[in-house]
Parts: sequence; C-alpha cells; structure tokens
Amino acid sequence: TRSEKSLGAADACFEEALLRLKRNSSYTGGTYTIHTVPCTIVVRAVGSTRTILTQATTSGIVRTLVGSSTVSGGSVVLDAWSEAVY
Repeated sequence: TRSEKSLGAADACFEEALLRLKRNSSYTGGTYTIHTVPCTIVVRAVGSTRTILTQATTSGIVRTLVGSSTVSGGSVVLDAWSEAVY
C-alpha cells in the first residue's frame, strides 16, 4: 500500500541518516529519493546526542520516524526510535 511504501522509505532514510552520522558527526540532513519516494532527513545535535527525524510521502500519505542516537569516537549508537503519530 501507499502507507507501507512511505513507511519503508522513511525507515530507509533513517538508516541513511545513521550511516551518514557515522561518516560525519556534523551531518544535519538532506532530501533524498528512495525507490521514487521523496524523503527528508533532519538531524539536530545537542552535545553527543543526535535527534533524527525522517519523513516520506507517497501520494499524499506521510509517514514520519523520530529517534535519538549517541555519537562518540566514530561510532553511532541508536538509543531509541519510533513512528511519530500526528
């Protein structure tokens, strides 16, 4: 379904954010296309904690994931994540 496609893209973007943070702890996000689905990543930093928000939209169906990770010495540890419900 369109909802599942949006959720899959949001999840893939979340994984992309974690990979990019591992390469560059100053990464702040961007806009990507995952299997034709547009996805936005926003990363906010407070100390070693990164709050990650990803959002993907398929035919008007929006799915959003939010989570936090800790960046330290070139490693990224995912502390928590969930789907945001509005």
